[in-house]
This record gives sequence, structure tokens and C-alpha cells, in this order.
Amino acid sequence: MPENTAPRPFVFVLMPFASAFDDEYKLAIKPACEAAGAYAERVDEQIFQDDILERIYNQISKADLIVADVTGRSANVLYEIGYARALDKRVIVVARDGSDILFDAKHDPCIVHGDRLVELKNELERRVRQSLETRDETPSTIPFDVTVRKVALAPGIMGAVTTSDDEHLFVDVVVRNHAVRISSPVELRFALLTPGAIDEVYEREHGIADGLPLATGGRLHLVRHDFTLLPGSWVEVSFSMRLDRKYEPGETIGVFGIRIFSPSGFFDYPFTLTRKAAASPT
Repeated sequence: MPENTAPRPFVFVLMPFASAFDDEYKLAIKPACEAAGAYAERVDEQIFQDDILERIYNQISKADLIVADVTGRSANVLYEIGYARALDKRVIVVARDGSDILFDAKHDPCIVHGDRLVELKNELERRVRQSLETRDETPSTIPFDVTVRKVALAPGIMGAVTTSDDEHLFVDVVVRNHAVRISSPVELRFALLTPGAIDEVYEREHGIADGLPLATGGRLHLVRHDFTLLPGSWVEVSFSMRLDRKYEPGETIGVFGIRIFSPSGFFDYPFTLTRKAAASPT
């Protein structure tokens, strides 16, 4: 029979860059993926010239499947899982101890192996094979368009928004469901991601948003209201907050984001917020 020359599925592996994880990767994760008919790589195995974070985001977007080791709760790995989920990527989470698997990650398939590498290899091979066989069932598009202060944002890709000179910061958000086919309404909730110094956020229609500190040092402010979004329709949400200090014209206030919770998962639209630069003299 002729040899199968079709490209193998690509599994991108997220884990800390530390020698303590080498045996796990080389003796269990990589062989398991190969046995399941895929090829696996970590970013430190690749040759590239661009920024390492941009490379990681690029490889996540190209991957057919993500395997993420959350042992030790690495902030970088947890953030990269969120990015992958925002792109509707399938994620298999592995950990040496179940206590390292946070609540959000428990929505993904999880393997707790206790440093038993043979057990990890066998179970991961089964999970990878199963996931790749059904990967065509994964949604290929993200159904929401998001603009902040009239700037269009993309999920998982850092945008740039300029704000006014006011002491109070206003963030006006428009979310559109660009689906045009006949379907059921989508139930959504919205949150604003802010730097940790901003501890209180208000939404114009529904009052103060619930604040939750994040492992990354920022805060998540959840609107106390469910929104129903019909196909082709939109909703506007307006956040306001007091800044922690006076920012100079052109100075970046910090990294923010819009998080949309939907029945198919949550999606993050990150952006930097910069105070408007002073007008040039004429």
C-alpha cells in the first residue's frame, strides 16, 4: 500500500521551561502524541527569530491540540491556556497533583499522574487519539465581534485603545453576535479585566461589578446581569472606574481586557489602555 503522506496533526505543549519537566516531556508527553499519530513540540525546541511570546501565540493558533502541564500553577501556562481556549482550541491538562488544577481548567480533560510517567503516557495517548478523531466537531470561528471605544479587538491578540483626559475612566464596549444563520439566542455574561490597582468598577446599567483577584496580579470585574444576544444583534456595556493616580498624556495606564462568558466557554479580548497624547502645537 502507498505510504500515507498527509501531514500529521500538531500538538503544542505548554509547560514551564525547567529541567524538572524534561523527563515528563521526553518520556511521556512527546511519545504519547507520536503514538497517537501526531507530532508534539515545545517552543524551546523550535528555531525562530520573533519574540518568544508572539511565537507561543502563533503556535497555539496553528495547533490542532494543546497539552498543558499546570504543575506548580505557572502564571504563564495558565494565561496561555486562557488564550488557547479563547481560540476554541482543545486543551488536555496534565498535572502531578490534582491541587494544581484550578477551577477554570477543570472544564478541560485532565490527567493527574503523580509522576507515574508510564501511566501518563498511556492515558495521554488515549486522550490525544480521541481528541484528534473528533476535532472536526470543534467550532472553527469565534462568534463575537468586540469594540472598545470604537476600536475593534481580536480574541487573544493585544489591542491598543486610547482614553480621554478624565480622572474617571470610561470604557464603552459593543459586542456583536455576527452569526447570520438561524439559531437560538446566546446567553452571555461580561467582565472587565483590569490591573490589580483598580479595585472597583461600575457598569452603567447594573451598578458595581463583582471584583475577583487573579493569579496574574490583575482583577476580574463581573457584571451582575445575564445578557441575551440574538444572531446578528448587539449589546452595549459601559464600565467606569477611578484611576489610581494621574497619568501623563501618552502614558500607558495598563493592560485591560473584555471577557465574554458563553455556553461554549469564555473568550478574552485584551488591550492596552493609554491616555490620549497632548495635541501638537499648530
